[in-house]
Amino acid sequence: TLKVRIWGEQWDKATFGTELLEHAIQGREVVGAEFVKAICTSAINLSIMSEKRVGASSGDQVATRTFSVPACGAFVIHDRTEEVLQLFKEDEEIVCYADIEELVSKVDTYVSNPDRRREIAERGRSVVLANHSWDSRIREILSHHQNDTARGKGASQ
Repeated sequence: TLKVRIWGEQWDKATFGTELLEHAIQGREVVGAEFVKAICTSAINLSIMSEKRVGASSGDQVATRTFSVPACGAFVIHDRTEEVLQLFKEDEEIVCYADIEELVSKVDTYVSNPDRRREIAERGRSVVLANHSWDSRIREILSHHQNDTARGKGASQ
């Protein structure tokens, strides 16, 4: 039997037809140490992106949790998006799904395979720490601006 917990601010507004999901909704956001505890004690974390909204060119491609869940060494099944596939190798560093059938299949596969979950989570963590930490992002931004300045494209121009 799966034990499901749904965290986040907006889920309490959702209407589900099943009592299982209604009891799973925690009705609040988790942050800080509580967030880390929630994701690290979960066998599988789902990263469901927001759908396209009026006026937007697309729905969410990645979110903070795209990086924070793997950074904590936790396993995640993520909406398959172009951007996430540019950042991680699918089925090696992150697991993705495109529809409900694929999601259910992957949950079934990985819930019974803790060693494989751990391998993927460890590789995902390595990718985030090497390429997507605050330090690496700041270095990238500074390098970009230093290169622009060296080519005479400073901020004052």
